[in-house]
Amino acid sequence: VMYHGGVRSEALADDGNLDLFLIVNSAMEIHARFEAACGGDAVLNLYENPFSNTNSLGTEITPRNRHREIGDVSDAGLYSAPWTDANSLGTNLTPGAIIPGGATGNSPGGQLQDGFFEWDLDKGNQYLFRLTNRGGSAKIASAELNFYERAE
Repeated sequence: VMYHGGVRSEALADDGNLDLFLIVNSAMEIHARFEAACGGDAVLNLYENPFSNTNSLGTEITPRNRHREIGDVSDAGLYSAPWTDANSLGTNLTPGAIIPGGATGNSPGGQLQDGFFEWDLDKGNQYLFRLTNRGGSAKIASAELNFYERAE
């Protein structure tokens, strides 16, 4: 079964972050595709096992089952806007992948551009998917996660 969850900002501040925080169940592995889009230049990072305050996980997102005929629910925890320690973000698995959105050279002229990461995530770990707006002003942005769970 595939699940989906995401978050959107109509005006993500310059240098502002749009975060998805995923807690993987200790009995499951997850095959995940993280996707993000921004109306200007942006940077994507995926951190493994960041320090997070379990009392401040952010807003819970209920992953939607994309197989509409069955009622399975995900065992993973998914949150937006978690509290994280900027000095302890964990291991950066994808240091600074760039989504171009500028208006010079070969860039797409400020069109909404997107990027993605696809990973097999380890059971019992936590992951922070972060989109950072580098567009010079507030921009529309979104971050989404599509995933499958696999029992070990």
